[in-house]
Amino acid sequence: MSTKRYFDNHFEDFGPSDGVLDATGDGLNGRVKEDLMKNLTKLLQYLETNVNKTIDSNDYSVYTGSTGYALLYLHLSLVFNDHKLLDKAIAYIDPTLKRLRLKRDDISFLLGDSGVLSIASVIHDMNGNQNEGNKSLNVLKSMVKYCTDIDTKTPDELLYGRSGFLYSLLFVRKFISNSDQIIENNDIRAVVDAIIRSGQKTAKKDKTSERCPLIAVVDAIIRSGQKTAKKDKTSERCPLMYYWYKTPYLGAAHGLMGIMSLLLEAKSYLTDEELHKCVKPTIDYILSLRLSSGNYPSGLDDMSDVLVHWCHGSPGAVHLFALAYQVFKEERYLMAAKDCCECIWKRGLLRKGYGLCHGTAGNGYAFLRLYQLTGEEKYVFRAVKFGQWCCAYGEHGCRTPDRPFSMFEGLAGTLYYLTDLLQPKNSRFPAYQLTN
Repeated sequence: MSTKRYFDNHFEDFGPSDGVLDATGDGLNGRVKEDLMKNLTKLLQYLETNVNKTIDSNDYSVYTGSTGYALLYLHLSLVFNDHKLLDKAIAYIDPTLKRLRLKRDDISFLLGDSGVLSIASVIHDMNGNQNEGNKSLNVLKSMVKYCTDIDTKTPDELLYGRSGFLYSLLFVRKFISNSDQIIENNDIRAVVDAIIRSGQKTAKKDKTSERCPLIAVVDAIIRSGQKTAKKDKTSERCPLMYYWYKTPYLGAAHGLMGIMSLLLEAKSYLTDEELHKCVKPTIDYILSLRLSSGNYPSGLDDMSDVLVHWCHGSPGAVHLFALAYQVFKEERYLMAAKDCCECIWKRGLLRKGYGLCHGTAGNGYAFLRLYQLTGEEKYVFRAVKFGQWCCAYGEHGCRTPDRPFSMFEGLAGTLYYLTDLLQPKNSRFPAYQLTN
């Protein structure tokens, strides 16, 4: 049995006669689209037949639980403009809302309560039930104090921490036009004041104490990173540094890539100094860690070239460098993103499975992101090839995930990706990407 973590990619790469886009460039051509829809329908039926056998009533997360299925059907309803699919999303989210435990440590979109609340608010708003949606928004608003409380040890990474909570806030801002009527500026300013006091207490030598009122979550992430970078003596080359269980991870799920991506998504809430003196040099530090293959290590304490996953490695880096290119307009970020995609094309068909976090579908999103950035059809072609691999679900001898139908480990996430292939210009990696 092979010890490699990926299957060799035997697909022929893009050539002049390999067009997959329709005449508009917004969608797939008839032949490719028809084949994809056939497989998407088949796999969705398979999920619907089997998913209830595996649902854990105690797991309501987006990552592996019931809210992940609500997010899938919300996505399907938007892409296919089908209210019956929105009804299925409601059928998953309403019972989940009743089971919320609202623990102060469970703040993130993927594994915390803010994911349930933000998705519920969007679903009910789209269903015309603003009163129910506003209830969820009000509870989400009440969680801001948990995210920025100076007496907690709240992490900053995407999977469990402040960056994940920040995504929830940005998610509702994107999909609910009047959400700012509930999450008000004076609430944001009050939280910012708490973060300023925390910064004064724990980073006395911080020279950025004269501040404008900012989104509290963004400010908390900046402050925490400055504090850790000073302790780690990396501040001259990397102004922001974060740890997850005492490990300086780099990847999208637990590390610098995910945190920096969310800060760039929230760039309008950053000062110019934070953007150019904190965030940009940290991205440049990540860029300096490129391995010879075009991949990136999982952490500063492990520089091995092993993982090519969204959660660890170049697939998560693509989204960061794409955003950096859009924000800073420097060609080297675009070249870095393209470099990552060459590594993913070679090593991205993963033995771990077809999912989003550490599977082939999650890797395929890197190609869709590059198409949005460059307009080059070869990236959609590559994304389609990864999608075709996923359509042969279960035929490659991949490892069966613990939650085989879930959003980030299993089939629901694969279906999310296959659906996004139908709209490559408007696709977005769930829980990570808001800009395209």
